[in-house]
Amino acid sequence: MNQLDAALAARSFRAGRGVRSASLRHRRLAPNPLALVFWQLGGEPFSAAAIGYGHKRQNLRMVVAGDPRNRDLAFAALLKFAGWFNQRFEVAAGYREWIQEEGTEVSSNAPQVIVANEASVEMIGRLGRRLAYLPTDGPKAAPPELIRLGQHFLFLHRHSRVAGQQLVVPLTDFLSQHWVTPQSAFEQQSLGAFNSYIAPPAGSSGFHAAAESERDSLGPVPSGDDDQKLEPLVDRFNLRRGQATDAVTVTPLLIPIENHYRPLIQHTWTQVWDCRDREASWLEAPSVERRWQSDRKAYTQHIDWTAKNGRTRTRQTARQAAVRLRTLEDAKARLQAEEACDDPVKMIPYILQNKAVQGRVVRIEADRRERINGRMLRRPLVTLLSPDACLVPRGKELWWTGSPDGRSYLIHDVQPDPSGGCLVTLKLTTGSTATPLPAAKSQACFSVHTTTKAWFANLPPTEPWSHRPPVGEPPPAPIEGENPL
Repeated sequence: MNQLDAALAARSFRAGRGVRSASLRHRRLAPNPLALVFWQLGGEPFSAAAIGYGHKRQNLRMVVAGDPRNRDLAFAALLKFAGWFNQRFEVAAGYREWIQEEGTEVSSNAPQVIVANEASVEMIGRLGRRLAYLPTDGPKAAPPELIRLGQHFLFLHRHSRVAGQQLVVPLTDFLSQHWVTPQSAFEQQSLGAFNSYIAPPAGSSGFHAAAESERDSLGPVPSGDDDQKLEPLVDRFNLRRGQATDAVTVTPLLIPIENHYRPLIQHTWTQVWDCRDREASWLEAPSVERRWQSDRKAYTQHIDWTAKNGRTRTRQTARQAAVRLRTLEDAKARLQAEEACDDPVKMIPYILQNKAVQGRVVRIEADRRERINGRMLRRPLVTLLSPDACLVPRGKELWWTGSPDGRSYLIHDVQPDPSGGCLVTLKLTTGSTATPLPAAKSQACFSVHTTTKAWFANLPPTEPWSHRPPVGEPPPAPIEGENPL
Protein backbone atom coordinates (compact mmCIF):
# COMPACT_ATOMS: atom_id res chain seq x y z
CA MET A 1 0.00 0.00 0.00
CA ASN A 2 1.47 3.37 -1.03
CA GLN A 3 0.95 6.74 0.68
CA LEU A 4 -2.03 7.63 -1.49
CA ASP A 5 -3.83 4.35 -0.78
CA ALA A 6 -3.28 4.78 2.94
CA ALA A 7 -4.74 8.28 2.86
CA LEU A 8 -7.69 7.16 0.71
CA ALA A 9 -8.35 4.18 3.00
CA ALA A 10 -8.60 6.55 5.97
CA ARG A 11 -10.92 8.83 4.02
CA SER A 12 -13.03 5.83 3.00
CA PHE A 13 -13.33 4.71 6.62
CA ARG A 14 -14.41 8.17 7.67
CA ALA A 15 -16.93 8.50 4.82
CA GLY A 16 -18.32 4.99 5.26
CA ARG A 17 -18.01 4.15 1.55
CA GLY A 18 -15.35 3.42 -1.06
CA VAL A 19 -13.13 6.14 -2.53
CA ARG A 20 -11.90 6.16 -6.12
CA SER A 21 -8.15 5.66 -6.65
CA ALA A 22 -8.44 6.48 -10.36
CA SER A 23 -10.20 9.18 -12.35
CA LEU A 24 -10.56 6.90 -15.41
CA ARG A 25 -11.48 3.27 -16.10
CA HIS A 26 -8.28 1.42 -16.94
CA ARG A 27 -9.89 -1.75 -18.32
CA ARG A 28 -12.34 -2.28 -21.15
CA LEU A 29 -15.79 -3.58 -20.30
CA ALA A 30 -17.37 -5.15 -23.38
CA PRO A 31 -21.09 -4.44 -23.98
CA ASN A 32 -22.03 -8.14 -24.12
CA PRO A 33 -19.47 -10.10 -22.09
CA LEU A 34 -19.63 -13.81 -21.39
CA ALA A 35 -20.55 -13.80 -17.70
CA LEU A 36 -19.77 -17.04 -15.83
CA VAL A 37 -20.67 -18.16 -12.30
CA PHE A 38 -19.12 -21.38 -10.99
CA TRP A 39 -19.98 -23.58 -8.05
CA GLN A 40 -17.93 -26.57 -7.01
CA LEU A 41 -18.92 -29.46 -4.80
CA GLY A 42 -17.13 -29.06 -1.47
CA GLY A 43 -13.64 -30.48 -1.86
CA GLU A 44 -13.94 -31.31 -5.58
CA PRO A 45 -12.03 -28.40 -7.15
CA PHE A 46 -11.64 -29.98 -10.61
CA SER A 47 -15.36 -30.43 -11.25
CA ALA A 48 -18.13 -27.90 -11.67
CA ALA A 49 -21.25 -28.80 -9.70
CA ALA A 50 -23.21 -25.91 -11.24
CA ILE A 51 -22.52 -23.20 -13.80
CA GLY A 52 -24.51 -20.04 -14.48
CA TYR A 53 -23.78 -18.34 -17.79
CA GLY A 54 -25.08 -15.77 -20.25
CA HIS A 55 -24.12 -12.63 -22.18
CA LYS A 56 -26.80 -10.32 -20.78
CA ARG A 57 -28.28 -9.75 -17.35
CA GLN A 58 -31.71 -11.08 -18.35
CA ASN A 59 -30.61 -14.30 -20.09
CA LEU A 60 -29.12 -16.33 -17.24
CA ARG A 61 -28.79 -20.03 -18.05
CA MET A 62 -27.78 -22.81 -15.70
CA VAL A 63 -26.45 -26.36 -15.86
CA VAL A 64 -26.18 -28.72 -12.89
CA ALA A 65 -24.19 -31.95 -12.83
CA GLY A 66 -26.04 -33.60 -9.96
CA ASP A 67 -22.97 -35.38 -8.62
CA PRO A 68 -19.85 -34.01 -10.42
CA ARG A 69 -17.70 -36.77 -8.88
CA ASN A 70 -19.19 -39.02 -11.55
CA ARG A 71 -17.33 -38.47 -14.83
CA ASP A 72 -20.34 -39.05 -17.07
CA LEU A 73 -22.58 -36.68 -15.11
CA ALA A 74 -19.90 -33.98 -14.88
CA PHE A 75 -19.11 -34.16 -18.60
CA ALA A 76 -22.79 -34.18 -19.58
CA ALA A 77 -23.31 -30.85 -17.80
CA LEU A 78 -20.07 -29.40 -19.18
CA LEU A 79 -20.95 -30.54 -22.69
CA LYS A 80 -24.17 -28.52 -22.62
CA PHE A 81 -22.25 -25.48 -21.41
CA ALA A 82 -19.47 -26.05 -23.97
CA GLY A 83 -21.94 -25.89 -26.84
CA TRP A 84 -22.88 -22.35 -25.80
CA PHE A 85 -19.46 -21.12 -24.74
CA ASN A 86 -17.42 -22.39 -27.67
CA GLN A 87 -19.73 -20.86 -30.24
CA ARG A 88 -19.74 -17.43 -28.60
CA PHE A 89 -16.04 -17.51 -27.76
CA GLU A 90 -14.97 -18.41 -31.29
CA VAL A 91 -17.34 -16.27 -33.35
CA ALA A 92 -15.19 -13.12 -33.14
CA ALA A 93 -12.31 -14.91 -34.89
CA GLY A 94 -14.28 -14.99 -38.12
CA TYR A 95 -13.89 -11.24 -38.66
CA ARG A 96 -10.34 -10.04 -39.31
CA GLU A 97 -8.58 -6.77 -40.01
CA TRP A 98 -5.05 -5.85 -41.01
CA ILE A 99 -2.93 -4.10 -38.39
CA GLN A 100 -0.31 -2.08 -40.25
CA GLU A 101 1.94 -1.52 -37.21
CA GLU A 102 2.01 -5.25 -36.40
CA GLY A 103 2.19 -6.35 -40.01
CA THR A 104 -0.38 -9.05 -39.34
CA GLU A 105 -4.07 -9.85 -39.52
CA VAL A 106 -5.98 -10.09 -36.24
CA SER A 107 -9.56 -10.49 -35.18
CA SER A 108 -11.47 -7.23 -35.33
CA ASN A 109 -12.92 -8.00 -31.90
CA ALA A 110 -12.43 -10.44 -29.05
CA PRO A 111 -14.69 -12.04 -26.43
CA GLN A 112 -14.53 -10.92 -22.83
CA VAL A 113 -15.27 -13.22 -19.90
CA ILE A 114 -16.30 -11.67 -16.58
CA VAL A 115 -16.36 -13.59 -13.30
CA ALA A 116 -16.91 -12.63 -9.68
CA ASN A 117 -13.44 -13.18 -8.22
CA GLU A 118 -9.95 -14.57 -8.67
CA ALA A 119 -11.08 -17.95 -7.32
CA SER A 120 -13.35 -18.24 -10.37
CA VAL A 121 -10.35 -17.62 -12.64
CA GLU A 122 -8.53 -20.44 -10.87
CA MET A 123 -11.61 -22.61 -11.41
CA ILE A 124 -11.37 -21.85 -15.12
CA GLY A 125 -7.74 -22.96 -15.04
CA ARG A 126 -8.49 -26.22 -13.24
CA LEU A 127 -11.34 -27.12 -15.57
CA GLY A 128 -9.16 -26.26 -18.56
CA ARG A 129 -6.35 -28.49 -17.35
CA ARG A 130 -8.76 -31.38 -16.80
CA LEU A 131 -10.52 -31.10 -20.16
CA ALA A 132 -7.81 -30.00 -22.59
CA TYR A 133 -5.82 -33.24 -22.34
CA LEU A 134 -8.65 -35.76 -22.47
CA PRO A 135 -8.14 -38.72 -24.86
CA THR A 136 -9.74 -38.40 -28.29
CA ASP A 137 -9.92 -42.16 -28.97
CA GLY A 138 -10.38 -45.40 -27.09
CA PRO A 139 -13.17 -46.44 -24.72
CA LYS A 140 -12.98 -43.17 -22.74
CA ALA A 141 -12.84 -40.83 -25.74
CA ALA A 142 -14.13 -37.37 -24.88
CA PRO A 143 -16.33 -35.24 -27.14
CA PRO A 144 -14.23 -32.72 -29.14
CA GLU A 145 -16.39 -29.87 -27.80
CA LEU A 146 -15.13 -30.60 -24.28
CA ILE A 147 -11.50 -30.63 -25.40
CA ARG A 148 -11.99 -27.30 -27.19
CA LEU A 149 -13.60 -25.88 -24.06
CA GLY A 150 -10.59 -27.02 -22.05
CA GLN A 151 -8.18 -25.41 -24.53
CA HIS A 152 -10.09 -22.13 -24.38
CA PHE A 153 -10.13 -22.23 -20.59
CA LEU A 154 -6.40 -22.98 -20.43
CA PHE A 155 -5.72 -20.01 -22.71
CA LEU A 156 -7.88 -17.69 -20.61
CA HIS A 157 -6.21 -18.77 -17.38
CA ARG A 158 -2.74 -18.36 -18.87
CA HIS A 159 -3.60 -14.98 -20.40
CA SER A 160 -5.10 -13.77 -17.12
CA ARG A 161 -1.55 -13.54 -15.70
CA VAL A 162 -0.62 -10.80 -18.19
CA ALA A 163 -0.90 -7.46 -16.38
CA GLY A 164 -3.58 -5.25 -17.90
CA GLN A 165 -5.20 -7.97 -20.02
CA GLN A 166 -8.95 -7.67 -20.57
CA LEU A 167 -10.08 -11.04 -21.97
CA VAL A 168 -10.99 -12.41 -18.53
CA VAL A 169 -11.96 -9.89 -15.86
CA PRO A 170 -12.33 -10.95 -12.20
CA LEU A 171 -14.40 -8.11 -10.80
CA THR A 172 -12.77 -8.12 -7.36
CA ASP A 173 -9.40 -7.37 -8.99
CA PHE A 174 -11.02 -4.82 -11.28
CA LEU A 175 -12.47 -2.97 -8.29
CA SER A 176 -9.18 -3.06 -6.36
CA GLN A 177 -7.49 -1.27 -9.28
CA HIS A 178 -10.02 1.58 -9.16
CA TRP A 179 -11.30 1.81 -5.58
CA VAL A 180 -9.87 1.94 -2.07
CA THR A 181 -11.59 0.76 1.12
CA PRO A 182 -10.25 -0.02 4.63
CA GLN A 183 -10.75 -3.74 3.95
CA SER A 184 -7.84 -6.16 3.74
CA ALA A 185 -6.86 -7.79 0.46
CA PHE A 186 -8.46 -11.02 1.69
CA GLU A 187 -11.74 -9.29 2.53
CA GLN A 188 -11.77 -7.64 -0.89
CA GLN A 189 -11.82 -11.06 -2.55
CA SER A 190 -15.47 -11.24 -1.49
CA LEU A 191 -17.21 -9.37 -4.30
CA GLY A 192 -20.32 -8.88 -2.19
CA ALA A 193 -18.43 -7.33 0.74
CA PHE A 194 -16.17 -5.21 -1.50
CA ASN A 195 -19.02 -3.97 -3.66
CA SER A 196 -21.18 -3.21 -0.62
CA TYR A 197 -18.46 -1.08 0.94
CA ILE A 198 -18.01 0.85 -2.32
CA ALA A 199 -21.71 1.57 -2.77
CA PRO A 200 -23.64 0.78 0.43
CA PRO A 201 -27.45 1.01 0.46
CA ALA A 202 -28.96 4.37 1.37
CA GLY A 203 -28.84 4.99 5.10
CA SER A 204 -26.20 2.31 5.74
CA SER A 205 -22.44 2.58 6.21
CA GLY A 206 -20.02 0.57 4.11
CA PHE A 207 -18.74 -1.28 7.18
CA HIS A 208 -22.13 -2.70 8.15
CA ALA A 209 -23.19 -3.34 4.54
CA ALA A 210 -19.95 -5.26 3.88
CA ALA A 211 -20.32 -7.29 7.09
CA GLU A 212 -23.83 -8.29 6.04
CA SER A 213 -22.82 -9.19 2.47
CA GLU A 214 -19.77 -11.17 3.61
CA ARG A 215 -22.02 -13.87 5.01
CA ASP A 216 -23.08 -14.94 1.53
CA SER A 217 -20.66 -16.94 -0.58
CA LEU A 218 -20.52 -15.98 -4.27
CA GLY A 219 -18.67 -19.11 -5.39
CA PRO A 220 -17.00 -21.14 -6.55
CA VAL A 221 -16.30 -22.53 -3.06
CA PRO A 222 -19.56 -23.12 -1.17
CA SER A 223 -20.08 -22.20 2.46
CA GLY A 224 -20.32 -24.96 5.06
CA ASP A 225 -24.04 -24.37 5.51
CA ASP A 226 -24.69 -24.70 1.79
CA ASP A 227 -22.75 -27.96 1.65
CA GLN A 228 -24.76 -29.37 4.56
CA LYS A 229 -28.02 -28.53 2.80
CA LEU A 230 -26.76 -30.07 -0.46
CA GLU A 231 -25.43 -33.35 0.94
CA PRO A 232 -28.80 -35.13 1.50
CA LEU A 233 -29.99 -33.93 -1.93
CA VAL A 234 -26.99 -35.51 -3.66
CA ASP A 235 -27.32 -38.73 -1.63
CA ARG A 236 -31.00 -39.00 -2.57
CA PHE A 237 -30.17 -38.24 -6.20
CA ASN A 238 -27.56 -41.04 -6.36
CA LEU A 239 -29.88 -43.49 -4.62
CA ARG A 240 -32.77 -42.83 -7.01
CA ARG A 241 -30.70 -42.94 -10.21
CA GLY A 242 -28.82 -46.13 -9.27
CA GLN A 243 -26.03 -46.46 -11.83
CA ALA A 244 -27.90 -44.61 -14.57
CA THR A 245 -26.33 -41.52 -16.16
CA ASP A 246 -28.56 -41.10 -19.22
CA ALA A 247 -30.42 -37.83 -19.66
CA VAL A 248 -33.87 -39.41 -19.66
CA THR A 249 -33.36 -40.87 -16.19
CA VAL A 250 -31.24 -38.12 -14.66
CA THR A 251 -32.96 -34.93 -15.83
CA PRO A 252 -36.14 -35.15 -13.68
CA LEU A 253 -34.05 -36.21 -10.67
CA LEU A 254 -31.94 -33.02 -10.89
CA ILE A 255 -34.81 -30.69 -9.96
CA PRO A 256 -34.12 -30.56 -6.16
CA ILE A 257 -30.41 -29.89 -6.78
CA GLU A 258 -31.24 -27.24 -9.36
CA ASN A 259 -33.56 -25.58 -6.87
CA HIS A 260 -30.69 -25.53 -4.38
CA TYR A 261 -28.24 -23.85 -6.76
CA ARG A 262 -30.63 -21.46 -8.51
CA PRO A 263 -30.82 -18.80 -5.74
CA LEU A 264 -27.06 -19.06 -5.14
CA ILE A 265 -26.25 -18.50 -8.80
CA GLN A 266 -28.88 -15.78 -9.14
CA HIS A 267 -27.43 -13.87 -6.18
CA THR A 268 -23.90 -13.97 -7.64
CA TRP A 269 -25.25 -13.15 -11.09
CA THR A 270 -26.96 -10.01 -9.80
CA GLN A 271 -23.81 -8.87 -7.98
CA VAL A 272 -21.68 -9.38 -11.08
CA TRP A 273 -23.93 -7.35 -13.36
CA ASP A 274 -24.59 -4.59 -10.82
CA CYS A 275 -20.86 -4.10 -10.42
CA ARG A 276 -20.14 -4.34 -14.14
CA ASP A 277 -22.85 -1.86 -15.15
CA ARG A 278 -21.80 0.72 -12.55
CA GLU A 279 -18.12 0.59 -13.53
CA ALA A 280 -18.91 0.79 -17.26
CA SER A 281 -20.20 4.34 -16.76
CA TRP A 282 -16.68 5.66 -16.08
CA LEU A 283 -14.64 7.15 -18.93
CA GLU A 284 -12.16 4.72 -20.47
CA ALA A 285 -8.43 5.55 -20.32
CA PRO A 286 -6.66 6.16 -23.68
CA SER A 287 -4.15 3.30 -23.26
CA VAL A 288 -6.92 0.71 -22.94
CA GLU A 289 -7.18 0.52 -26.73
CA ARG A 290 -3.51 -0.47 -27.06
CA ARG A 291 -3.94 -3.27 -24.54
CA TRP A 292 -7.18 -4.40 -26.18
CA GLN A 293 -5.33 -4.70 -29.49
CA SER A 294 -2.75 -6.86 -27.72
CA ASP A 295 -5.57 -9.01 -26.32
CA ARG A 296 -7.05 -9.39 -29.80
CA LYS A 297 -3.68 -10.52 -31.13
CA ALA A 298 -3.29 -13.14 -28.38
CA TYR A 299 -6.87 -14.34 -28.95
CA THR A 300 -6.29 -14.64 -32.71
CA GLN A 301 -3.10 -16.66 -32.20
CA HIS A 302 -4.92 -19.00 -29.82
CA ILE A 303 -7.85 -19.59 -32.16
CA ASP A 304 -5.56 -20.18 -35.15
CA TRP A 305 -3.39 -22.58 -33.15
CA THR A 306 -6.44 -24.49 -31.89
CA ALA A 307 -7.81 -24.73 -35.46
CA LYS A 308 -4.59 -26.51 -36.46
CA ASN A 309 -5.15 -29.05 -33.65
CA GLY A 310 -2.34 -27.47 -31.69
CA ARG A 311 -2.03 -28.50 -28.06
CA THR A 312 -0.68 -26.67 -25.03
CA ARG A 313 2.30 -27.96 -23.10
CA THR A 314 1.68 -29.13 -19.54
CA ARG A 315 5.19 -27.99 -18.62
CA GLN A 316 7.26 -25.23 -20.23
CA THR A 317 10.82 -25.65 -21.39
CA ALA A 318 13.46 -23.50 -19.72
CA ARG A 319 13.57 -21.23 -22.76
CA GLN A 320 9.78 -20.83 -22.83
CA ALA A 321 9.74 -20.07 -19.10
CA ALA A 322 12.39 -17.36 -19.50
CA VAL A 323 10.52 -15.73 -22.38
CA ARG A 324 7.24 -15.99 -20.49
CA LEU A 325 8.70 -14.38 -17.37
CA ARG A 326 10.15 -11.50 -19.37
CA THR A 327 6.79 -11.01 -21.13
CA LEU A 328 4.93 -10.82 -17.82
CA GLU A 329 7.46 -8.40 -16.32
CA ASP A 330 7.34 -6.12 -19.37
CA ALA A 331 3.53 -6.14 -19.37
CA LYS A 332 3.42 -5.15 -15.70
CA ALA A 333 5.95 -2.33 -16.13
CA ARG A 334 4.17 -1.00 -19.22
CA LEU A 335 0.77 -1.16 -17.50
CA GLN A 336 2.04 0.88 -14.55
CA ALA A 337 3.53 3.43 -16.94
CA GLU A 338 0.38 3.72 -19.06
CA GLU A 339 -1.94 4.07 -16.08
CA ALA A 340 0.22 6.74 -14.46
CA CYS A 341 0.63 8.70 -17.70
CA ASP A 342 -3.10 8.51 -18.49
CA ASP A 343 -4.41 9.31 -15.03
CA PRO A 344 -3.18 12.13 -12.76
CA VAL A 345 -4.51 10.29 -9.70
CA LYS A 346 -2.40 7.23 -10.52
CA MET A 347 0.66 9.51 -10.82
CA ILE A 348 0.32 10.90 -7.26
CA PRO A 349 2.21 8.04 -5.52
CA TYR A 350 5.20 8.54 -7.82
CA ILE A 351 5.27 12.28 -7.07
CA LEU A 352 5.24 11.48 -3.35
CA GLN A 353 8.08 9.00 -3.86
CA ASN A 354 10.14 11.60 -5.80
CA LYS A 355 9.87 9.56 -8.98
CA ALA A 356 8.00 12.32 -10.81
CA VAL A 357 7.75 16.10 -10.88
CA GLN A 358 4.89 18.25 -12.10
CA GLY A 359 4.18 21.95 -12.46
CA ARG A 360 3.43 24.82 -14.80
CA VAL A 361 5.72 25.38 -17.79
CA VAL A 362 7.21 28.87 -17.30
CA ARG A 363 10.02 28.81 -19.85
CA ILE A 364 10.97 26.87 -22.99
CA GLU A 365 14.35 27.26 -24.71
CA ALA A 366 13.61 25.30 -27.86
CA ASP A 367 16.72 26.39 -29.81
CA ARG A 368 19.27 26.10 -27.04
CA ARG A 369 22.54 24.45 -28.06
CA GLU A 370 25.47 22.98 -26.21
CA ARG A 371 28.80 21.49 -27.18
CA ILE A 372 28.76 17.69 -27.28
CA ASN A 373 31.80 15.77 -28.57
CA GLY A 374 33.10 18.90 -30.22
CA ARG A 375 29.85 19.77 -31.99
CA MET A 376 27.16 22.31 -31.14
CA LEU A 377 23.98 20.30 -30.89
CA ARG A 378 20.41 21.33 -30.11
CA ARG A 379 19.36 20.43 -26.57
CA PRO A 380 16.08 22.18 -25.59
CA LEU A 381 15.36 23.13 -21.98
CA VAL A 382 11.94 23.09 -20.30
CA THR A 383 11.49 24.86 -16.95
CA LEU A 384 8.63 24.01 -14.58
CA LEU A 385 7.39 25.93 -11.60
CA SER A 386 6.56 23.13 -9.18
CA PRO A 387 4.46 23.94 -6.09
CA ASP A 388 6.40 21.32 -4.13
CA ALA A 389 10.03 20.83 -3.24
CA CYS A 390 11.81 18.69 -5.85
CA LEU A 391 14.09 16.02 -4.41
CA VAL A 392 14.74 14.33 -7.76
CA PRO A 393 18.54 14.39 -8.20
CA ARG A 394 20.26 16.17 -11.09
CA GLY A 395 20.94 13.90 -14.03
CA LYS A 396 17.90 11.71 -13.30
CA GLU A 397 16.23 10.45 -16.49
CA LEU A 398 12.52 11.27 -16.81
CA TRP A 399 9.88 11.13 -19.55
CA TRP A 400 7.17 13.65 -20.32
CA THR A 401 3.73 12.11 -19.81
CA GLY A 402 2.55 13.84 -22.97
CA SER A 403 5.00 11.69 -24.94
CA PRO A 404 5.91 8.68 -22.77
CA ASP A 405 7.08 6.68 -25.78
CA GLY A 406 9.45 9.44 -26.90
CA ARG A 407 12.94 10.53 -25.86
CA SER A 408 13.88 11.13 -22.26
CA TYR A 409 14.71 14.33 -20.36
CA LEU A 410 17.41 14.83 -17.75
CA ILE A 411 17.03 16.92 -14.60
CA HIS A 412 19.32 19.84 -15.53
CA ASP A 413 18.84 22.21 -12.59
CA VAL A 414 16.68 22.73 -9.51
CA GLN A 415 16.38 26.15 -7.89
CA PRO A 416 14.09 27.45 -5.11
CA ASP A 417 11.47 29.98 -6.21
CA PRO A 418 10.90 33.14 -4.13
CA SER A 419 7.13 32.71 -4.34
CA GLY A 420 7.33 29.15 -2.98
CA GLY A 421 8.00 25.80 -4.58
CA CYS A 422 10.92 25.40 -6.93
CA LEU A 423 11.99 25.83 -10.55
CA VAL A 424 12.90 22.54 -12.19
CA THR A 425 14.76 22.68 -15.51
CA LEU A 426 14.81 19.56 -17.70
CA LYS A 427 16.95 18.96 -20.76
CA LEU A 428 15.72 16.96 -23.75
CA THR A 429 18.25 14.29 -24.74
CA THR A 430 17.76 14.70 -28.50
CA GLY A 431 17.90 17.60 -30.93
CA SER A 432 15.29 16.17 -33.28
CA THR A 433 12.62 18.72 -34.15
CA ALA A 434 10.13 15.85 -34.53
CA THR A 435 10.15 15.32 -30.76
CA PRO A 436 7.28 17.31 -29.20
CA LEU A 437 7.74 19.76 -26.34
CA PRO A 438 5.12 20.78 -23.77
CA ALA A 439 3.34 24.06 -24.47
CA ALA A 440 4.24 27.21 -22.55
CA LYS A 441 2.00 27.98 -19.53
CA SER A 442 0.57 24.45 -19.62
CA GLN A 443 0.65 21.92 -16.79
CA ALA A 444 3.22 19.21 -17.43
CA CYS A 445 4.43 16.13 -15.59
CA PHE A 446 7.71 14.24 -15.99
CA SER A 447 8.15 10.80 -14.45
CA VAL A 448 10.27 7.66 -14.51
CA HIS A 449 7.63 5.95 -16.66
CA THR A 450 8.15 5.23 -20.33
CA THR A 451 5.92 3.13 -22.57
CA THR A 452 8.71 2.34 -25.02
CA LYS A 453 8.87 -1.40 -25.58
CA ALA A 454 11.97 -2.82 -23.94
CA TRP A 455 14.57 -4.55 -26.10
CA PHE A 456 14.85 -8.30 -25.55
CA ALA A 457 17.79 -10.31 -26.88
CA ASN A 458 17.00 -13.51 -28.77
CA LEU A 459 17.68 -16.58 -26.67
CA PRO A 460 19.50 -19.60 -28.13
CA PRO A 461 17.17 -22.34 -29.44
CA THR A 462 18.60 -24.88 -26.97
CA GLU A 463 19.46 -24.63 -23.28
CA PRO A 464 23.14 -23.88 -22.65
CA TRP A 465 23.62 -26.47 -19.86
CA SER A 466 24.66 -30.06 -20.28
CA HIS A 467 22.43 -31.88 -17.78
CA ARG A 468 19.30 -33.23 -19.43
CA PRO A 469 16.33 -35.26 -18.17
CA PRO A 470 16.51 -38.97 -18.92
CA VAL A 471 15.19 -40.04 -22.32
CA GLY A 472 12.40 -42.56 -22.66
CA GLU A 473 10.53 -41.93 -19.42
CA PRO A 474 7.14 -43.71 -19.35
CA PRO A 475 4.15 -41.44 -20.08
CA PRO A 476 1.98 -40.37 -17.15
CA ALA A 477 -1.18 -42.26 -16.29
CA PRO A 478 -4.40 -41.13 -17.99
CA ILE A 479 -5.91 -38.06 -16.32
CA GLU A 480 -9.36 -39.68 -16.35
CA GLY A 481 -9.44 -43.11 -14.77
CA GLU A 482 -12.31 -45.34 -13.79
CA ASN A 483 -14.76 -43.77 -11.33
CA PRO A 484 -17.07 -46.03 -9.35
CA LEU A 485 -19.62 -43.29 -8.64
